[in-house]
Amino acid sequence: MAQAQHVEGRDRASIAREVEARCATELELLRELIGLAEQLIDEGGRIAKHDTHAIALLHVARAIKCLRALEDLALGGLPDDALGPIRTACELTIDLAYILAADSDARMEAYFAYEAVTNWKTAEPIAELHGTTGTDPYLPILKQRFEAVQARFPQIHKGWAQRSLAKKAKAADAAHFKDAEYPPLQRMYALAYHEGCTAIHAGAGGLRAAFESVPGGVTVRHGRHIAGVDRAITLSFLPLQLLLDLAAEQLGLPEQQQQHIRGFLGRVQQRLYPENDASLP
Repeated sequence: MAQAQHVEGRDRASIAREVEARCATELELLRELIGLAEQLIDEGGRIAKHDTHAIALLHVARAIKCLRALEDLALGGLPDDALGPIRTACELTIDLAYILAADSDARMEAYFAYEAVTNWKTAEPIAELHGTTGTDPYLPILKQRFEAVQARFPQIHKGWAQRSLAKKAKAADAAHFKDAEYPPLQRMYALAYHEGCTAIHAGAGGLRAAFESVPGGVTVRHGRHIAGVDRAITLSFLPLQLLLDLAAEQLGLPEQQQQHIRGFLGRVQQRLYPENDASLP
């Protein structure tokens, strides 16, 4: 194996300046999309009447935090890690679309009930590790909540929806985007979600962020860099655009406001991909 050369990278301030210059359009659009999402939450909070309204607003709010994390990581010279928050935003978008597609009340109940499953799965091994299974006063409470949820949803240990994220995306596309030439949720799953998985999982794909092939060997890269930063920022538009569209429709915003949101999303596509307006869903 060829000798590896170690490269530590550059300081954060110089990286941030270069990213701001290189990705000026992408960052401007990202910040405008976040601002639009914040406006939707403000307006939606005033008119929300149903649980489906509330869950839509919560998903948008969580996605905003994801994209702010992406922006910080991109400006910090960590574009590979910036793909992680995109993965979360994709999950949020697919879950909301699936909940709103059909049987929303039942799906919301299972969605929130699943927290009792994850709490128990976490608490039980921690208690065993520390030898507090018989003395922890909260453990019986968590177990009781878990058993109550399991009695209500016998298959919930398989996940709150009892189907994979890919199958949720397919079902939600059929409900929300049946006339679309390219099912947008499945396309987002295949592209942005999978790239996020590759970046954050400890597999061979994720290791690509730590080296670069050079003549006669490899360069080991463990510092800050900007390779791929524009792509990371652009991928974040996929989930946020779909999420805003879904939430605006669910909240029943006045048609004029919905048209404003869709018009802005169309302008995002035109500015990023002037040669192909259909590049993003």
